Amino acid sequence: MLCLQDVSKNFKNGKKESVRAVDRLNLTVHPEEFVCIVGRSGCGKTTTLRMIAGLETVSSGSIRLNGRTIRKPGPDRCVVFQKYTLFPWRTVLS
Repeated sequence: MLCLQDVSKNFKNGKKESVRAVDRLNLTVHPEEFVCIVGRSGCGKTTTLRMIAGLETVSSGSIRLNGRTIRKPGPDRCVVFQKYTLFPWRTVLS
């Protein structure tokens, strides 16, 4: 089971101010459940997925997968990026 409890994420914008990308998100995904995250551009969808994958840290709250807190990437999760991630000078074969 995936459980997000009061998850928030803040980014610094280069000044002393910070931008809150995700604000107190609560979500529980049970085994064999299929969930989609939809919303307007800039509402925190990708940031949330990156935190679940362990690619971003949470500013507050917690994310747990099967009872274990997610703090970094792990073999039990994966990410399919929106854009290709190969080096532009390489192909799949070389």
